[in-house]
Amino acid sequence: MRPRKLPVLIFLLLFSLTPALFTPASARNSIKPDYRGLLAGWGTYSRGDTTQGQLGFRFLPEFALDVRLGTQNLSLPMTPSAAKYINSQTNPPAPGADSYQSPDSLSLAASRTGLFDKQDSQANKAAINSYLYSPSAPLTLARTSNTKTTHNNHAPEKVSLLFISPEFPGSSFRSPEIESASANSGNASADCPEIEKPAGTSPSPPPSPPPSPPPSQPPSQPPSQPPFQPLPSSPATSLSGSSHLTAELSLNIWGTLTVQRAQENEFRSQLKPYRLSLKYSTSRFEARLGLQKISFGSAALIRPLMWFDRIDPRDPIQLTDGVYGLLLRTYISTRTNLWAWLLYGNDDPKGWEFLGTEKRRPELGARAQVPAGKGALGFSIHQRHGRYDSSNPAAALIPVVAGAPSIFNFPETRLAVDGKWDLGPGLWFEATLTNQRSPHLIFPWQRALTLGLDYTFAVGNGLHLLGEYFQSDMSEGALAGDAFPPFRTRFLAASASYPLTPLDHFSAIAFFDTRNHDLYSFVRWQRTYDRWSLNLMAFWNPSEYRIFATLPAGQANLFAGQGLQLMLLYNF
Repeated sequence: MRPRKLPVLIFLLLFSLTPALFTPASARNSIKPDYRGLLAGWGTYSRGDTTQGQLGFRFLPEFALDVRLGTQNLSLPMTPSAAKYINSQTNPPAPGADSYQSPDSLSLAASRTGLFDKQDSQANKAAINSYLYSPSAPLTLARTSNTKTTHNNHAPEKVSLLFISPEFPGSSFRSPEIESASANSGNASADCPEIEKPAGTSPSPPPSPPPSPPPSQPPSQPPSQPPFQPLPSSPATSLSGSSHLTAELSLNIWGTLTVQRAQENEFRSQLKPYRLSLKYSTSRFEARLGLQKISFGSAALIRPLMWFDRIDPRDPIQLTDGVYGLLLRTYISTRTNLWAWLLYGNDDPKGWEFLGTEKRRPELGARAQVPAGKGALGFSIHQRHGRYDSSNPAAALIPVVAGAPSIFNFPETRLAVDGKWDLGPGLWFEATLTNQRSPHLIFPWQRALTLGLDYTFAVGNGLHLLGEYFQSDMSEGALAGDAFPPFRTRFLAASASYPLTPLDHFSAIAFFDTRNHDLYSFVRWQRTYDRWSLNLMAFWNPSEYRIFATLPAGQANLFAGQGLQLMLLYNF
Protein backbone atom coordinates (compact mmCIF):
# COMPACT_ATOMS: atom_id res chain seq x y z
CA MET A 1 0.00 0.00 0.00
CA ARG A 2 1.36 3.41 -0.92
CA PRO A 3 2.10 5.70 2.08
CA ARG A 4 0.04 8.56 0.62
CA LYS A 5 -3.10 6.40 0.79
CA LEU A 6 -2.67 5.43 4.43
CA PRO A 7 -3.98 8.69 6.03
CA VAL A 8 -7.11 8.62 3.86
CA LEU A 9 -7.92 5.02 4.77
CA ILE A 10 -7.27 5.59 8.47
CA PHE A 11 -9.67 8.54 8.30
CA LEU A 12 -12.32 6.30 6.74
CA LEU A 13 -12.08 3.82 9.60
CA LEU A 14 -12.13 6.51 12.29
CA PHE A 15 -15.07 8.23 10.62
CA SER A 16 -16.99 4.95 10.54
CA LEU A 17 -16.52 4.57 14.28
CA THR A 18 -18.02 8.00 15.01
CA PRO A 19 -21.67 6.83 15.10
CA ALA A 20 -20.71 4.04 17.47
CA LEU A 21 -18.95 6.40 19.86
CA PHE A 22 -21.86 8.83 20.07
CA THR A 23 -24.76 6.37 19.96
CA PRO A 24 -26.87 6.46 23.18
CA ALA A 25 -26.54 3.42 25.40
CA SER A 26 -30.21 2.58 24.84
CA ALA A 27 -29.54 2.19 21.13
CA ARG A 28 -26.27 0.28 21.35
CA ASN A 29 -27.99 -2.88 20.12
CA SER A 30 -27.95 -1.29 16.67
CA ILE A 31 -24.14 -1.65 16.58
CA LYS A 32 -22.94 -5.00 15.31
CA PRO A 33 -19.22 -5.78 15.29
CA ASP A 34 -18.03 -8.86 13.47
CA TYR A 35 -14.74 -10.70 13.06
CA ARG A 36 -14.16 -13.50 10.59
CA GLY A 37 -11.50 -14.73 8.26
CA LEU A 38 -9.92 -17.40 6.13
CA LEU A 39 -6.73 -19.39 6.70
CA ALA A 40 -5.30 -21.35 3.79
CA GLY A 41 -2.31 -23.64 3.50
CA TRP A 42 -1.09 -25.46 0.41
CA GLY A 43 1.63 -27.60 -1.04
CA THR A 44 2.39 -27.67 -4.78
CA TYR A 45 4.60 -29.88 -6.92
CA SER A 46 5.03 -28.88 -10.57
CA ARG A 47 7.21 -29.75 -13.54
CA GLY A 48 7.64 -27.20 -16.30
CA ASP A 49 10.87 -25.68 -17.50
CA THR A 50 12.14 -26.70 -14.08
CA THR A 51 10.94 -28.97 -11.29
CA GLN A 52 9.84 -27.12 -8.20
CA GLY A 53 7.88 -27.54 -5.02
CA GLN A 54 6.19 -24.90 -2.92
CA LEU A 55 4.72 -24.66 0.56
CA GLY A 56 2.58 -21.64 1.31
CA PHE A 57 0.01 -20.08 3.59
CA ARG A 58 -2.44 -17.22 3.34
CA PHE A 59 -4.31 -15.50 6.16
CA LEU A 60 -7.24 -13.18 5.45
CA PRO A 61 -8.61 -11.74 8.71
CA GLU A 62 -11.60 -9.42 8.39
CA PHE A 63 -13.12 -7.02 10.89
CA ALA A 64 -16.35 -5.16 10.26
CA LEU A 65 -18.50 -2.77 12.25
CA ASP A 66 -22.10 -2.16 11.21
CA VAL A 67 -24.16 0.71 12.63
CA ARG A 68 -27.90 0.87 11.99
CA LEU A 69 -28.71 4.54 11.47
CA GLY A 70 -32.49 4.53 11.08
CA THR A 71 -35.52 3.09 9.36
CA GLN A 72 -37.39 4.04 6.23
CA ASN A 73 -40.58 3.06 4.42
CA LEU A 74 -40.73 2.43 0.70
CA SER A 75 -42.79 0.74 -1.98
CA LEU A 76 -40.66 -1.29 -4.37
CA PRO A 77 -41.88 -3.34 -7.33
CA MET A 78 -40.62 -6.84 -6.71
CA THR A 79 -41.01 -10.46 -7.70
CA PRO A 80 -41.72 -13.27 -5.23
CA SER A 81 -38.02 -14.14 -5.07
CA ALA A 82 -37.23 -10.61 -3.95
CA ALA A 83 -40.16 -10.42 -1.54
CA LYS A 84 -39.18 -13.47 0.49
CA TYR A 85 -38.53 -11.42 3.61
CA ILE A 86 -42.04 -9.95 3.67
CA ASN A 87 -44.13 -11.11 6.64
CA SER A 88 -40.99 -12.21 8.45
CA GLN A 89 -40.32 -11.13 12.00
CA THR A 90 -37.50 -8.82 11.00
CA ASN A 91 -37.14 -6.08 8.44
CA PRO A 92 -35.34 -6.95 5.19
CA PRO A 93 -31.68 -5.95 5.48
CA ALA A 94 -30.03 -3.44 3.26
CA PRO A 95 -27.71 -4.99 0.67
CA GLY A 96 -24.93 -6.63 2.65
CA ALA A 97 -25.82 -4.68 5.79
CA ASP A 98 -26.35 -7.54 8.21
CA SER A 99 -23.55 -9.70 6.89
CA TYR A 100 -20.73 -7.14 6.81
CA GLN A 101 -19.91 -8.34 3.29
CA SER A 102 -21.21 -6.86 0.11
CA PRO A 103 -23.08 -9.14 -2.30
CA ASP A 104 -20.17 -10.05 -4.56
CA SER A 105 -17.49 -10.38 -1.91
CA LEU A 106 -15.05 -13.18 -1.19
CA SER A 107 -16.55 -15.98 0.85
CA LEU A 108 -14.74 -15.91 4.16
CA ALA A 109 -17.27 -17.98 6.08
CA ALA A 110 -19.63 -19.79 3.75
CA SER A 111 -21.78 -22.47 5.32
CA ARG A 112 -23.24 -25.47 3.48
CA THR A 113 -26.41 -25.50 5.56
CA GLY A 114 -27.22 -21.83 5.55
CA LEU A 115 -30.86 -21.82 4.49
CA PHE A 116 -32.28 -22.28 7.96
CA ASP A 117 -31.39 -19.53 10.39
CA LYS A 118 -30.06 -21.52 13.35
CA GLN A 119 -32.69 -24.26 13.04
CA ASP A 120 -31.91 -27.67 14.49
CA SER A 121 -33.94 -29.80 12.08
CA GLN A 122 -31.48 -32.15 10.39
CA ALA A 123 -34.21 -33.41 8.04
CA ASN A 124 -34.83 -29.88 6.78
CA LYS A 125 -31.14 -29.25 6.26
CA ALA A 126 -30.77 -32.52 4.36
CA ALA A 127 -33.64 -31.59 2.05
CA ILE A 128 -32.17 -28.16 1.30
CA ASN A 129 -28.67 -29.52 0.74
CA SER A 130 -30.02 -32.16 -1.61
CA TYR A 131 -31.66 -29.42 -3.66
CA LEU A 132 -28.52 -27.26 -3.74
CA TYR A 133 -26.29 -30.12 -4.83
CA SER A 134 -28.74 -31.64 -7.28
CA PRO A 135 -31.20 -29.56 -9.33
CA SER A 136 -32.78 -32.86 -10.41
CA ALA A 137 -33.74 -33.56 -6.79
CA PRO A 138 -36.48 -30.92 -6.27
CA LEU A 139 -36.75 -28.93 -3.10
CA THR A 140 -39.41 -30.35 -0.81
CA LEU A 141 -40.97 -27.17 0.47
CA ALA A 142 -44.48 -25.70 0.48
CA ARG A 143 -45.58 -22.14 1.18
CA THR A 144 -48.56 -20.69 2.97
CA SER A 145 -49.46 -17.04 3.28
CA ASN A 146 -47.08 -16.27 6.10
CA THR A 147 -45.16 -19.49 6.76
CA LYS A 148 -42.79 -21.61 4.70
CA THR A 149 -43.18 -25.21 5.86
CA THR A 150 -41.26 -28.40 5.27
CA HIS A 151 -42.54 -31.85 4.45
CA ASN A 152 -41.36 -33.85 7.43
CA ASN A 153 -42.55 -35.02 10.80
CA HIS A 154 -41.89 -31.68 12.47
CA ALA A 155 -44.28 -28.81 12.98
CA PRO A 156 -44.06 -26.02 10.37
CA GLU A 157 -41.01 -23.87 10.94
CA LYS A 158 -40.42 -20.30 9.86
CA VAL A 159 -37.32 -20.18 7.72
CA SER A 160 -35.40 -17.68 5.66
CA LEU A 161 -35.31 -19.08 2.13
CA LEU A 162 -32.12 -18.03 0.37
CA PHE A 163 -30.59 -18.30 -3.10
CA ILE A 164 -33.81 -19.46 -4.81
CA SER A 165 -34.79 -17.14 -7.65
CA PRO A 166 -37.49 -19.00 -9.59
CA GLU A 167 -37.46 -16.50 -12.45
CA PHE A 168 -33.88 -16.75 -13.66
CA PRO A 169 -31.85 -19.51 -12.00
CA GLY A 170 -28.18 -18.86 -12.32
CA SER A 171 -28.55 -15.28 -13.50
CA SER A 172 -25.85 -12.89 -12.36
CA PHE A 173 -28.28 -9.95 -12.48
CA ARG A 174 -29.83 -10.16 -9.02
CA SER A 175 -31.86 -7.77 -6.97
CA PRO A 176 -30.39 -6.26 -3.80
CA GLU A 177 -32.68 -8.44 -1.72
CA ILE A 178 -31.36 -11.59 -3.36
CA GLU A 179 -27.78 -10.33 -3.06
CA SER A 180 -28.36 -9.53 0.60
CA ALA A 181 -29.60 -13.07 1.19
CA SER A 182 -26.50 -14.40 -0.52
CA ALA A 183 -24.25 -12.26 1.63
CA ASN A 184 -26.03 -13.34 4.82
CA SER A 185 -24.96 -16.92 4.17
CA GLY A 186 -21.41 -15.77 3.86
CA ASN A 187 -19.83 -15.07 0.13
CA ALA A 188 -15.49 -11.35 -0.21
CA SER A 189 -17.78 -5.52 -4.59
CA ALA A 190 -18.20 -5.11 -4.27
CA ASP A 191 -16.72 -8.98 -1.95
CA CYS A 192 -18.58 -13.03 -2.07
CA PRO A 193 -18.79 -16.63 -4.56
CA GLU A 194 -22.48 -17.36 -4.33
CA ILE A 195 -24.30 -20.68 -4.33
CA GLU A 196 -26.88 -20.41 -7.06
CA LYS A 197 -29.40 -22.72 -8.59
CA PRO A 198 -27.66 -23.80 -11.82
CA ALA A 199 -28.75 -22.03 -14.95
CA GLY A 200 -30.05 -25.08 -16.73
CA THR A 201 -33.23 -25.52 -14.75
CA SER A 202 -36.20 -23.67 -16.16
CA PRO A 203 -39.07 -22.40 -14.03
CA SER A 204 -42.54 -23.88 -14.31
CA PRO A 205 -45.99 -22.28 -14.01
CA PRO A 206 -46.98 -21.88 -10.36
CA PRO A 207 -49.22 -24.81 -9.31
CA SER A 208 -50.90 -25.34 -6.00
CA PRO A 209 -48.54 -26.29 -3.17
CA PRO A 210 -48.30 -30.08 -2.84
CA PRO A 211 -49.97 -31.66 0.18
CA SER A 212 -47.83 -32.52 3.16
CA PRO A 213 -47.40 -36.22 4.05
CA PRO A 214 -48.79 -37.47 7.36
CA PRO A 215 -46.56 -36.70 10.35
CA SER A 216 -46.24 -40.38 11.09
CA GLN A 217 -44.34 -41.03 7.86
CA PRO A 218 -41.02 -39.18 8.00
CA PRO A 219 -39.17 -39.53 4.67
CA SER A 220 -35.84 -41.30 4.72
CA GLN A 221 -34.66 -39.11 1.84
CA PRO A 222 -35.97 -35.96 0.12
CA PRO A 223 -39.03 -37.12 -1.86
CA SER A 224 -39.36 -36.32 -5.54
CA GLN A 225 -41.90 -33.66 -6.51
CA PRO A 226 -42.19 -30.66 -8.85
CA PRO A 227 -39.65 -27.91 -8.12
CA PHE A 228 -40.40 -25.12 -5.65
CA GLN A 229 -42.90 -22.71 -7.20
CA PRO A 230 -43.25 -18.98 -6.54
CA LEU A 231 -46.39 -17.25 -5.41
CA PRO A 232 -48.03 -15.00 -8.04
CA SER A 233 -46.25 -11.72 -8.57
CA SER A 234 -47.69 -8.57 -7.10
CA PRO A 235 -47.09 -5.21 -8.82
CA ALA A 236 -45.62 -3.67 -5.70
CA THR A 237 -44.82 -4.67 -2.15
CA SER A 238 -44.46 -2.21 0.70
CA LEU A 239 -41.73 -2.80 3.19
CA SER A 240 -39.68 -0.95 5.73
CA GLY A 241 -35.90 -0.99 5.70
CA SER A 242 -33.05 0.59 7.56
CA SER A 243 -29.95 2.51 6.61
CA HIS A 244 -26.57 1.19 7.65
CA LEU A 245 -23.04 2.49 7.92
CA THR A 246 -20.50 -0.33 7.65
CA ALA A 247 -16.72 -0.20 8.00
CA GLU A 248 -14.69 -3.14 6.72
CA LEU A 249 -11.02 -3.96 7.19
CA SER A 250 -9.43 -7.09 5.74
CA LEU A 251 -5.74 -7.97 5.45
CA ASN A 252 -3.92 -10.26 3.04
CA ILE A 253 -0.99 -11.96 4.78
CA TRP A 254 0.88 -14.63 2.85
CA GLY A 255 4.17 -16.44 2.70
CA THR A 256 5.69 -19.05 0.37
CA LEU A 257 8.76 -21.28 0.43
CA THR A 258 9.78 -22.38 -3.06
CA VAL A 259 12.29 -25.17 -3.64
CA GLN A 260 13.72 -25.50 -7.14
CA ARG A 261 16.16 -28.05 -8.48
CA ALA A 262 19.71 -26.70 -8.87
CA GLN A 263 18.66 -23.33 -7.41
CA GLU A 264 18.58 -21.73 -3.99
CA ASN A 265 15.42 -21.97 -1.94
CA GLU A 266 13.33 -18.80 -1.92
CA PHE A 267 11.07 -17.51 0.85
CA ARG A 268 8.69 -14.64 0.16
CA SER A 269 6.07 -12.97 2.32
CA GLN A 270 3.86 -9.91 2.30
CA LEU A 271 1.27 -8.09 4.39
CA LYS A 272 -1.07 -5.65 2.70
CA PRO A 273 -4.68 -4.45 2.99
CA TYR A 274 -7.14 -6.65 1.12
CA ARG A 275 -10.32 -4.62 1.71
CA LEU A 276 -10.56 -1.31 3.55
CA SER A 277 -13.78 0.57 2.96
CA LEU A 278 -16.69 2.51 4.40
CA LYS A 279 -20.18 1.78 3.08
CA TYR A 280 -23.53 3.51 3.49
CA SER A 281 -26.51 1.43 2.38
CA THR A 282 -30.29 1.50 2.34
CA SER A 283 -32.78 -0.86 0.76
CA ARG A 284 -32.39 0.85 -2.61
CA PHE A 285 -29.01 2.57 -2.54
CA GLU A 286 -25.40 1.77 -1.69
CA ALA A 287 -22.28 3.95 -1.57
CA ARG A 288 -18.88 2.40 -0.82
CA LEU A 289 -15.63 4.34 -0.46
CA GLY A 290 -12.15 2.83 -0.13
CA LEU A 291 -10.30 -0.31 -1.19
CA GLN A 292 -12.93 -2.68 -2.61
CA LYS A 293 -13.68 -5.25 -5.29
CA ILE A 294 -15.70 -4.14 -8.31
CA SER A 295 -16.77 -7.01 -10.53
CA PHE A 296 -19.66 -7.50 -12.95
CA GLY A 297 -20.58 -9.23 -16.18
CA SER A 298 -22.17 -12.43 -17.43
CA ALA A 299 -19.28 -14.67 -18.53
CA ALA A 300 -17.95 -17.40 -16.24
CA LEU A 301 -14.52 -18.62 -17.39
CA ILE A 302 -13.01 -16.00 -19.74
CA ARG A 303 -14.46 -12.56 -19.03
CA PRO A 304 -13.88 -9.56 -21.31
CA LEU A 305 -15.46 -7.46 -18.52
CA MET A 306 -12.68 -8.39 -16.11
CA TRP A 307 -11.82 -4.70 -15.90
CA PHE A 308 -10.96 -4.29 -12.22
CA ASP A 309 -10.31 -7.80 -10.85
CA ARG A 310 -8.16 -10.79 -11.74
CA ILE A 311 -10.16 -13.77 -10.58
CA ASP A 312 -8.97 -17.13 -11.86
CA PRO A 313 -11.97 -19.52 -12.06
CA ARG A 314 -9.74 -22.39 -10.93
CA ASP A 315 -8.68 -20.70 -7.69
CA PRO A 316 -10.57 -22.20 -4.69
CA ILE A 317 -10.13 -18.93 -2.76
CA GLN A 318 -11.23 -16.69 -5.66
CA LEU A 319 -8.65 -14.17 -4.52
CA THR A 320 -8.23 -10.81 -6.24
CA ASP A 321 -6.81 -7.43 -5.32
CA GLY A 322 -9.21 -4.53 -4.93
CA VAL A 323 -9.21 -1.00 -6.32
CA TYR A 324 -9.34 2.34 -4.53
CA GLY A 325 -12.38 4.38 -5.34
CA LEU A 326 -16.02 5.29 -4.79
CA LEU A 327 -18.81 3.00 -5.98
CA LEU A 328 -22.46 4.06 -6.12
CA ARG A 329 -25.32 1.67 -6.84
CA THR A 330 -29.03 2.36 -6.92
CA TYR A 331 -31.79 -0.24 -7.35
CA ILE A 332 -34.72 1.12 -9.36
CA SER A 333 -36.50 -2.25 -9.23
CA THR A 334 -35.53 -5.80 -8.47
CA ARG A 335 -34.15 -6.26 -12.00
CA THR A 336 -33.01 -2.75 -12.87
CA ASN A 337 -30.04 -1.03 -11.25
CA LEU A 338 -27.51 1.66 -12.03
CA TRP A 339 -23.82 1.79 -11.12
CA ALA A 340 -21.32 4.66 -11.12
CA TRP A 341 -17.72 4.67 -9.94
CA LEU A 342 -14.75 6.96 -9.54
CA LEU A 343 -11.31 5.34 -9.11
CA TYR A 344 -8.17 7.10 -7.95
CA GLY A 345 -4.65 5.96 -7.11
CA ASN A 346 -4.73 2.69 -9.07
CA ASP A 347 -1.58 3.31 -11.11
CA ASP A 348 -0.59 -0.33 -11.72
CA PRO A 349 -2.27 -2.43 -14.43
CA LYS A 350 -5.47 -4.19 -13.38
CA GLY A 351 -7.76 -6.64 -15.08
CA TRP A 352 -6.64 -7.21 -18.67
CA GLU A 353 -4.52 -4.03 -18.76
CA PHE A 354 -0.93 -4.19 -19.98
CA LEU A 355 -0.25 -0.49 -19.41
CA GLY A 356 -0.82 1.31 -16.13
CA THR A 357 -2.78 4.48 -15.43
CA GLU A 358 -1.38 7.99 -15.38
CA LYS A 359 -0.65 9.11 -11.84
CA ARG A 360 -2.99 11.55 -10.10
CA ARG A 361 -5.66 11.12 -12.75
CA PRO A 362 -9.08 9.77 -11.78
CA GLU A 363 -10.95 7.06 -13.68
CA LEU A 364 -14.69 7.31 -14.26
CA GLY A 365 -17.27 4.75 -15.28
CA ALA A 366 -20.92 3.71 -15.16
CA ARG A 367 -23.13 0.68 -15.76
CA ALA A 368 -26.85 0.02 -16.26
CA GLN A 369 -28.53 -3.36 -15.88
CA VAL A 370 -32.04 -3.70 -17.32
CA PRO A 371 -34.51 -6.55 -17.95
CA ALA A 372 -34.58 -8.16 -21.38
CA GLY A 373 -37.27 -10.81 -21.73
CA LYS A 374 -36.32 -13.82 -19.65
CA GLY A 375 -32.93 -12.35 -18.90
CA ALA A 376 -31.10 -9.08 -18.53
CA LEU A 377 -28.74 -6.77 -20.40
CA GLY A 378 -25.89 -4.69 -19.06
CA PHE A 379 -24.29 -1.60 -20.63
CA SER A 380 -20.94 -0.35 -19.28
CA ILE A 381 -18.49 2.49 -19.98
CA HIS A 382 -15.13 3.35 -18.43
CA GLN A 383 -12.65 6.16 -19.10
CA ARG A 384 -9.08 6.58 -17.91
CA HIS A 385 -5.72 8.03 -18.96
CA GLY A 386 -3.19 5.29 -19.68
CA ARG A 387 0.58 5.63 -19.46
CA TYR A 388 3.12 4.11 -21.84
CA ASP A 389 6.61 3.67 -20.37
CA SER A 390 9.17 1.81 -22.44
CA SER A 391 11.03 0.80 -19.27
CA ASN A 392 8.04 -1.37 -18.34
CA PRO A 393 8.56 -4.91 -19.72
CA ALA A 394 4.87 -5.15 -20.63
CA ALA A 395 5.17 -2.01 -22.79
CA ALA A 396 7.61 -3.83 -25.05
CA LEU A 397 4.65 -5.92 -26.27
CA ILE A 398 2.79 -2.81 -27.50
CA PRO A 399 3.86 -1.66 -31.02
CA VAL A 400 4.46 2.09 -31.42
CA VAL A 401 5.43 4.23 -34.41
CA ALA A 402 9.04 5.05 -35.14
CA GLY A 403 10.27 8.07 -33.20
CA ALA A 404 7.64 7.74 -30.45
CA PRO A 405 8.74 9.10 -27.06
CA SER A 406 9.74 6.60 -24.41
CA ILE A 407 6.99 7.88 -22.08
CA PHE A 408 3.62 9.27 -23.11
CA ASN A 409 0.05 9.35 -21.85
CA PHE A 410 -3.16 8.72 -23.77
CA PRO A 411 -6.92 8.82 -23.06
CA GLU A 412 -8.70 5.48 -23.14
CA THR A 413 -12.43 4.71 -23.45
CA ARG A 414 -14.03 1.30 -22.98
CA LEU A 415 -17.54 0.35 -24.03
CA ALA A 416 -19.22 -2.96 -23.21
CA VAL A 417 -22.52 -4.77 -23.51
CA ASP A 418 -23.37 -8.11 -21.93
CA GLY A 419 -26.47 -10.21 -21.44
CA LYS A 420 -27.69 -13.43 -19.88
CA TRP A 421 -30.87 -15.47 -20.40
CA ASP A 422 -32.33 -18.70 -19.08
CA LEU A 423 -34.12 -20.35 -22.01
CA GLY A 424 -33.76 -23.93 -20.82
CA PRO A 425 -30.00 -23.78 -21.18
CA GLY A 426 -28.36 -20.65 -19.83
CA LEU A 427 -27.08 -18.34 -22.59
CA TRP A 428 -24.85 -15.29 -22.24
CA PHE A 429 -22.42 -13.03 -24.03
CA GLU A 430 -19.93 -10.25 -23.24
CA ALA A 431 -18.48 -7.83 -25.78
CA THR A 432 -16.04 -4.97 -25.18
CA LEU A 433 -14.48 -2.32 -27.39
CA THR A 434 -11.51 -0.22 -26.24
CA ASN A 435 -9.98 2.82 -27.91
CA GLN A 436 -6.61 4.27 -26.89
CA ARG A 437 -6.36 7.65 -28.62
CA SER A 438 -2.70 8.35 -29.32
CA PRO A 439 -0.83 9.03 -32.60
CA HIS A 440 2.06 6.97 -31.24
CA LEU A 441 0.10 3.70 -31.09
CA ILE A 442 -0.08 1.64 -34.28
CA PHE A 443 -3.04 -0.48 -33.10
CA PRO A 444 -5.23 1.79 -30.95
CA TRP A 445 -8.33 -0.46 -30.94
CA GLN A 446 -8.95 -3.58 -28.84
CA ARG A 447 -12.04 -5.75 -29.00
CA ALA A 448 -13.07 -8.90 -27.16
CA LEU A 449 -16.07 -11.22 -27.25
CA THR A 450 -17.26 -14.20 -25.19
CA LEU A 451 -20.23 -16.44 -26.03
CA GLY A 452 -21.36 -19.03 -23.49
CA LEU A 453 -24.00 -21.53 -22.51
CA ASP A 454 -24.57 -24.04 -19.72
CA TYR A 455 -27.04 -26.71 -18.73
CA THR A 456 -27.60 -29.04 -15.80
CA PHE A 457 -28.46 -32.57 -16.89
CA ALA A 458 -30.60 -34.86 -14.74
CA VAL A 459 -27.83 -37.43 -14.42
CA GLY A 460 -27.24 -38.81 -10.94
CA ASN A 461 -26.95 -35.87 -8.58
CA GLY A 462 -26.99 -33.36 -11.45
CA LEU A 463 -24.21 -32.90 -14.01
CA HIS A 464 -23.53 -29.26 -14.84
CA LEU A 465 -21.75 -28.55 -18.13
CA LEU A 466 -20.59 -25.14 -19.33
CA GLY A 467 -18.91 -23.97 -22.51
CA GLU A 468 -17.53 -20.63 -23.75
CA TYR A 469 -15.86 -19.24 -26.85
CA PHE A 470 -13.51 -16.25 -26.49
CA GLN A 471 -11.76 -14.08 -29.02
CA SER A 472 -9.81 -10.83 -28.80
CA ASP A 473 -7.89 -8.64 -31.23
CA MET A 474 -5.77 -5.49 -31.31
CA SER A 475 -6.28 -3.67 -34.59
CA GLU A 476 -6.04 -0.42 -36.50
CA GLY A 477 -9.81 0.03 -36.73
CA ALA A 478 -12.75 -0.43 -34.42
CA LEU A 479 -14.33 -3.37 -36.24
CA ALA A 480 -11.95 -3.91 -39.15
CA GLY A 481 -8.41 -3.20 -40.26
CA ASP A 482 -5.14 -5.08 -39.86
CA ALA A 483 -4.79 -6.92 -36.55
CA PHE A 484 -1.63 -7.35 -34.52
CA PRO A 485 -0.90 -11.13 -34.66
CA PRO A 486 0.59 -11.56 -31.15
CA PHE A 487 -2.62 -10.17 -29.66
CA ARG A 488 -4.95 -12.24 -31.84
CA THR A 489 -6.44 -14.73 -29.37
CA ARG A 490 -8.95 -17.54 -29.83
CA PHE A 491 -9.92 -19.84 -26.96
CA LEU A 492 -12.48 -22.56 -26.34
CA ALA A 493 -13.30 -23.14 -22.69
CA ALA A 494 -15.38 -25.80 -20.96
CA SER A 495 -16.14 -26.91 -17.43
CA ALA A 496 -17.94 -29.83 -15.79
CA SER A 497 -19.19 -30.00 -12.22
CA TYR A 498 -20.72 -32.94 -10.38
CA PRO A 499 -21.63 -33.31 -6.68
CA LEU A 500 -20.55 -36.80 -5.65
CA THR A 501 -22.05 -36.52 -2.16
CA PRO A 502 -23.33 -33.66 0.03
CA LEU A 503 -19.70 -33.20 1.11
CA ASP A 504 -17.71 -34.14 -1.99
CA HIS A 505 -17.62 -32.20 -5.23
CA PHE A 506 -15.74 -32.87 -8.47
CA SER A 507 -15.03 -30.26 -11.14
CA ALA A 508 -12.90 -29.95 -14.25
CA ILE A 509 -11.96 -26.97 -16.44
CA ALA A 510 -10.24 -27.01 -19.83
CA PHE A 511 -9.04 -24.24 -22.15
CA PHE A 512 -7.92 -24.83 -25.74
CA ASP A 513 -5.85 -22.25 -27.59
CA THR A 514 -6.98 -22.72 -31.20
CA ARG A 515 -4.14 -20.62 -32.66
CA ASN A 516 -1.24 -22.24 -30.84
CA HIS A 517 -2.96 -25.64 -30.31
CA ASP A 518 -2.25 -25.63 -26.58
CA LEU A 519 -4.49 -27.40 -24.08
CA TYR A 520 -4.87 -26.25 -20.47
CA SER A 521 -6.41 -28.89 -18.17
CA PHE A 522 -7.46 -28.66 -14.54
CA VAL A 523 -9.37 -31.08 -12.26
CA ARG A 524 -10.34 -30.68 -8.62
CA TRP A 525 -11.86 -32.79 -5.90
CA GLN A 526 -13.26 -30.81 -2.98
CA ARG A 527 -14.58 -31.96 0.38
CA THR A 528 -16.39 -29.25 2.37
CA TYR A 529 -17.46 -29.10 6.00
CA ASP A 530 -18.98 -26.18 7.88
CA ARG A 531 -15.57 -24.57 8.42
CA TRP A 532 -13.02 -26.81 6.72
CA SER A 533 -12.48 -27.39 3.02
CA LEU A 534 -9.98 -29.81 1.47
CA ASN A 535 -9.02 -29.32 -2.18
CA LEU A 536 -6.93 -31.74 -4.24
CA MET A 537 -6.06 -30.32 -7.67
CA ALA A 538 -4.16 -31.59 -10.70
CA PHE A 539 -3.18 -29.54 -13.75
CA TRP A 540 -1.51 -30.13 -17.09
CA ASN A 541 -0.67 -26.90 -18.88
CA PRO A 542 1.93 -25.57 -21.34
CA SER A 543 5.12 -24.22 -19.82
CA GLU A 544 4.53 -20.93 -21.65
CA TYR A 545 1.35 -19.73 -20.04
CA ARG A 546 -0.85 -17.68 -22.42
CA ILE A 547 -4.04 -17.38 -20.39
CA PHE A 548 -4.59 -15.39 -17.18
CA ALA A 549 -1.03 -14.16 -17.60
CA THR A 550 -1.68 -10.74 -16.06
CA LEU A 551 -0.89 -11.77 -12.50
CA PRO A 552 -0.05 -9.21 -9.80
CA ALA A 553 3.61 -8.41 -9.37
CA GLY A 554 5.39 -11.01 -7.27
CA GLN A 555 2.64 -13.64 -7.55
CA ALA A 556 3.93 -16.88 -9.03
CA ASN A 557 1.81 -18.81 -11.49
CA LEU A 558 1.28 -22.12 -9.73
CA PHE A 559 -0.65 -23.62 -12.63
CA ALA A 560 2.14 -23.47 -15.25
CA GLY A 561 3.46 -26.85 -16.41
CA GLN A 562 2.18 -30.10 -14.91
CA GLY A 563 1.66 -30.82 -11.25
CA LEU A 564 -0.45 -31.38 -8.17
CA GLN A 565 -1.64 -29.07 -5.43
CA LEU A 566 -3.20 -29.84 -2.06
CA MET A 567 -4.94 -26.91 -0.35
CA LEU A 568 -6.61 -26.83 3.06
CA LEU A 569 -8.98 -23.96 3.93
CA TYR A 570 -10.37 -23.00 7.33
CA ASN A 571 -13.15 -20.42 7.73
CA PHE A 572 -13.74 -18.75 11.07
